Amino acid sequence: MRKQILSILLCLVMVVGLFPTMAFAADGSGATTGSGTKSDPYCVSTYDEMKRLLQTRASYYIKVVGMDNDVTVEGVPARLLKVGRDFESAKPAIDIPYGANHHLEIATDIWFIPRVESEDDYIFSNLIDVESKSSLEITGTGSIRVDFDTPLTVNSIIYNWGGELTIDGSVTLNGIQCIYSNISTRPIGISGGVTNIKGGYIYGYNDMSDEVTSAIYFSNNLATGTALNISGGTIKQVNNITNHQGNENSCALYVDDDNVANAIHLTGGTFEGGMKMANGKPLSNLLAAGYQFYDMSANTVLDGSVSKTQKKLIVTPTGVDNPTVIDNASLTVKSLNERKTLSDLACSYSPNNKMVLDNFFVYKGLNNTSDTIKDKDTLYNSNQSYTVMYVFKANEGFVFSSDIENNVTVTGGDFWMADTFGGSTNTLRVFVNFPGDTAIDSVALNVPELKVGDTSGDFTLSGTNTGVSAVTTEWRDIPATGAVESTSYRALVTLKAEDGYVFDTNTNVTLIGDYWGSSTGITSDGKTMTVLVSVRILHKHTFSGEWQIASTGNVHFREYSCGAQEKEPHTWKYNDATGKYKCTKCNYEIDGGKDSITSVLAYLRSPIAGEHPGDYTAAEWVEIGGANYKVEHIVWKNMDDTDVTTFESGEIYKGTVTFKADTGFAFDGDRIYSDKIFASSNAEVVGDYTLADGGTTLTATFKLKDNTVVRPGLQVKVKLPTLNDKIGKSLPVAELVGTTLPENVTFTYNVYENDISTEVTDPDYKVKPNQKYFYLVWLKLGESTDITEITKKYNVSYTVTDGGDAETCTDFLGHGVLAMYQTPDAAATSKISSVALTVTAPKYGEAPATSATGANNTLYTVGKPEWSPAVTDGKFGAGAYTVSIPVTAAEGYSFDANCLYTVNGYVATYADGKVSYTFPALTAPHEHSYGTDWKYDDTNHWHECECGDKADIAAHSASEWIIDTAATETADGTKHKECTVCKKVLETATIPATHTHS
Repeated sequence: MRKQILSILLCLVMVVGLFPTMAFAADGSGATTGSGTKSDPYCVSTYDEMKRLLQTRASYYIKVVGMDNDVTVEGVPARLLKVGRDFESAKPAIDIPYGANHHLEIATDIWFIPRVESEDDYIFSNLIDVESKSSLEITGTGSIRVDFDTPLTVNSIIYNWGGELTIDGSVTLNGIQCIYSNISTRPIGISGGVTNIKGGYIYGYNDMSDEVTSAIYFSNNLATGTALNISGGTIKQVNNITNHQGNENSCALYVDDDNVANAIHLTGGTFEGGMKMANGKPLSNLLAAGYQFYDMSANTVLDGSVSKTQKKLIVTPTGVDNPTVIDNASLTVKSLNERKTLSDLACSYSPNNKMVLDNFFVYKGLNNTSDTIKDKDTLYNSNQSYTVMYVFKANEGFVFSSDIENNVTVTGGDFWMADTFGGSTNTLRVFVNFPGDTAIDSVALNVPELKVGDTSGDFTLSGTNTGVSAVTTEWRDIPATGAVESTSYRALVTLKAEDGYVFDTNTNVTLIGDYWGSSTGITSDGKTMTVLVSVRILHKHTFSGEWQIASTGNVHFREYSCGAQEKEPHTWKYNDATGKYKCTKCNYEIDGGKDSITSVLAYLRSPIAGEHPGDYTAAEWVEIGGANYKVEHIVWKNMDDTDVTTFESGEIYKGTVTFKADTGFAFDGDRIYSDKIFASSNAEVVGDYTLADGGTTLTATFKLKDNTVVRPGLQVKVKLPTLNDKIGKSLPVAELVGTTLPENVTFTYNVYENDISTEVTDPDYKVKPNQKYFYLVWLKLGESTDITEITKKYNVSYTVTDGGDAETCTDFLGHGVLAMYQTPDAAATSKISSVALTVTAPKYGEAPATSATGANNTLYTVGKPEWSPAVTDGKFGAGAYTVSIPVTAAEGYSFDANCLYTVNGYVATYADGKVSYTFPALTAPHEHSYGTDWKYDDTNHWHECECGDKADIAAHSASEWIIDTAATETADGTKHKECTVCKKVLETATIPATHTHS
């Protein structure tokens, strides 16, 4: 075997010099956080920050996640607003300026209590003013509450002077007072502009005798074009029960006059606490066409001709018979790029005037309700899959239909299932899956070809690269004067993942072009991948001599300054003075007639079983080895002279090839030998050739040499390794990619040092600097050690999908791939450009790792990991842990200033001799708490955890008859049987009256 490989390789290496180096094809705001966009809102937690942003003439998305409360009232935290510090006397606390357009998401409960310090000061009349030509949209799941202390002002939480105000979601504007008396509060005041109420809860309050007031206040002088559009939400007026219940002038919607009535357009919403038209006109004037009022207490359509009512009303489309039954529900969850913490999984929903989101629970994994994450402030991890259970309660007066679970839609997540919690009519549970991001399998990058003097060059994406949105290049070493020949430079390539995709430690990076090594790392969120690539400016040959004639006389060659040779065939031209042919480059002369073609060489492509003659052109079937002629035509025949349709294994075929001389040339019949025309090993000439058309056409017939020429095809794809980044490491493997080999065929390779006579067989061998290597990749058939054996059964072709950092690479007639490498000298490798560490990741309740490993223990050593915060009881608890791993460069080496450090494939930091990385926060596993209350259905009873898990499930146990009402002589009685455990009534019956006839 060794002698056979050696003999073949010696021949092949001689040819390597004829091949050029190949490029291988391969598959200020100051806010707490955020940037003020919907996908990355300003997250604020202080009054000052909220006010400052709202008063900025800009377009901000602001999310209030907390408040700097400074007092507690009856156990409830609140924020004092002091005159002079937080607002100016008698002026609005916050003013949305002209031209500002803000979105305010309330994600917490806010309670403001204004306070003045002297009798000369006054509190604000309105918490927030919306000025003309500005807009404010308020959403969220939290609330804003303000306690006013004077009856002499409008007392509005938000006042629209002429802008656009929108209320949506589940946010609450709460005007209910508990500190001061003789006060009325209007959550919304309107003098102009457009006010849209699409959702939320608007609670007005009145504690003043006979006060004319409303949850929504209208100015006496409405601006032209003022509009109030209510399509959802709940508007409720709360009156002091002791003094003012029944005050028809203190209601959810009080309409003073026609101007106010003309401004109101109702297409939805729930109204509690009454409604009145002061001008005596019908309430139906407030409805948009096609809508009606529905009396929820009487469960019937309200007569819209009345001008006032104290009924609880809901606005529905005309013809809706029973709007108190909730027969469908829709949920909308924030998009992925808007989710920062698990609290952002809270949903908006419809109908939001009939039901309320009571709570929601988050679980790890899909279709799972057993692994609860209790802390909703936990960062949202787009790599993690979640299941969320949303629990809705029907508002007072509403019930869920029996088939509501079949009529639930979800936007922003994947609906899993819904139920009514054991048949309850006031509870709906909706389970929604949120799959983690899709991992990006592979990335292909084109490596720029650096030239001497270049100062930059961009890496670009090659092919589809699903999930990759952008690529940027930053060169670290190129001097301002430009790149220098035979020098390596490093590029830091940054890749960004599209929404819904992430890089992970299995993402494969393929580099297309010449490079000397690479390393990768990804950020903890998987959204960014960093690739550090070394690119070497290869030596360019410089001609330094005249063309010389090779000893065979068939070619001429010339030498370059580095000693390499370039060889090429002669280019003949007839010399009239001498009567000979003369090479136009080297001046070598031979005998011959004018413009004669003295030889014809043809290399036949072996047919593959299943192919057809028309699959390839004549020039693709036959490759020529000479000049001044071409292949014009080929006809394939069976041996019985019938036409070939499909090539089959084991058959012999023949063919006729027509060669055509170029203009001004003719085939020399005296010098062309028929047995030399087909120089390949797979065909032989049949008979003599013929000349026609004045010697410009030559026709030759061939036949395949034997019945082994036509064989099944076998296309092999090979990925070659990189060696320049493996100095001091074990020899890397060559890989078979995207290829399924037939049974009894195995992929193998051999590695040679210096030349092909010195094979590397030591399993502990380490890659050396300044060393030439050869990789021979081939296929082994069965147990045979004959490298050519595979070609007797298959027509093998090789494609190198990734050439690593090999300098040359050649596929030799299906026998294998030969790649030549040259590693850099030791001086070029003294800087360590990448450190890849591996340590066991923390898991809740497990002990921390006490050791770590590095990818190259010859360049650096790895110390004992240190964990922060300290693990005092020997086991990880809930929270985020940082590992710091000491690394020490080996003698003669040092860490490069731009070294890429990774831990478990994720980009880490380096300081004070340690590599540090913070792992995602751990959460404690959910512990069930089933409580003592029994839940039940018609068959069983059980205890239930808040997460939905059940325990102690058992069938009902019926009691004896229990008398509820004893029978009398004149009236029947009643009795029932109930479960002795959960007390569910299982059966009822009537006890007949005791009267007997006489």
